[in-house]
Amino acid sequence: MNARRFTDPLDVRLLDTERDGLGEFETLHPFTYDVGYFGSGQSVTVPAGYVTDFASIPRWARGHVPITGRGAKAALLHDWLLDQDDPRANDVFAEALTLAGVPWLRRTAMVAAVKVYWRWKRLWT
Repeated sequence: MNARRFTDPLDVRLLDTERDGLGEFETLHPFTYDVGYFGSGQSVTVPAGYVTDFASIPRWARGHVPITGRGAKAALLHDWLLDQDDPRANDVFAEALTLAGVPWLRRTAMVAAVKVYWRWKRLWT
């Protein structure tokens, strides 16, 4: 794994707004991740000005999973891809969590939680 796949530093500002009881953050600069491997030609770029809460997970799981720290970059990518209706969202999330060094059990729980949550959400909206 090559940490250079996170090709830009993540630079965010905490906003005075909340989403579902969580603080919101705004990206100050574009943030790019190379999917698969560094230089793969398949990149995801989150633009400056994008607003995220870093937590596309159900409320019941939030107490067990930190929304910042090692998984923050992966969470930002996941939120952006979901907002773009990109079918790669969960796979890129899992890959980026692995690259960030999130332990296997926590990573597996995070990926499972977002999959369940978004399937449930689609059924009821």
